[in-house]
Amino acid sequence: MTMKWMASLLLTTICFSGYGQQQLSGVSDGINRVNNDLLTSWLNDIRPSGEDLSKVEGSPYFLDEWVYGKVVSVRGERYGDVRLKLNLYQKELMVQPLNSKDSFLMDDTKLLQFAFVGQDTTHTFVRVQKLEGQKPEPYLDFYQLLVSGSMNLLYQPIVEIRQPPKTTMATAGGRGAGFFSREDNFYLYNGVSLEEIKGARKPLLKALGRHQKEVDRYISENNLKASKPQDLIKIVSFYNQLN
Repeated sequence: MTMKWMASLLLTTICFSGYGQQQLSGVSDGINRVNNDLLTSWLNDIRPSGEDLSKVEGSPYFLDEWVYGKVVSVRGERYGDVRLKLNLYQKELMVQPLNSKDSFLMDDTKLLQFAFVGQDTTHTFVRVQKLEGQKPEPYLDFYQLLVSGSMNLLYQPIVEIRQPPKTTMATAGGRGAGFFSREDNFYLYNGVSLEEIKGARKPLLKALGRHQKEVDRYISENNLKASKPQDLIKIVSFYNQLN
C-alpha cells in the first residue's frame, strides 16, 4: 500500500486517532533498537510499478541518498537502526535495515511518524487523520514538521512529471520523458484544523487568528515575507512565543 497524499487542501478538519486536539512532536525520544520480527511485519517487497522513470530528468526523492532514520508505529513503538528514502513521486517510503542490503516499502498502515536523522539536521514527518463529521477516516497524509507548538507549521512537497515547453522540445529533437517538478505546500495545524498557506501576508495573519497585530508588527520590523519558507518558520515560531 502506498501513502495517499493530497495535492491541495484548504480548511480541513483533522485529528489524531483517540486524542483530539494535540501538539505534534518529533520522534527523537524513546527510540529502541529494531525488533527485526516486528520490523519485518511492517514491510512489503518492492515491486516494479510498470512506469519507466529512468529517462526522466531530476530526482523524485526527498533526499537522494539513503539516510539513517527512525520510525514510530501507530501503536507507539519507536525504533531506529534503519535507513530511509522517500519517493515523493510514487509516494512511497523505502526502508533498508542497517544489517541488510535489501530494500523494502514501509506499510503505511503501520506507520505514524518517521524522521531522517542527519549530522546537522533532522527532518521529521508526521501523519494526520481527516475527520468527516464525527467519524474519523483512515490515516491519510504525511507532512514534514517544521515548527511544533500551539500552532504547527507543516510542509508537504508534491512531485509530478512535467514536459518542457514545445520550443525546448523542438531544440532537443522531440518529446522526451520529461522532468520531475516539485511543488512546495505549507500548512498551519492548530491541533484541530489544517489550513494551507498560500504565501500572502493577510491570509497568513487571518489563519493564525490570535495576536494578529503583534505578528504583523514582527513581520514588518524584521522585513519578513510569508512567501519565504525560512521567514514563515520565524513567523510561526514567534507566534507560538506569544501563547
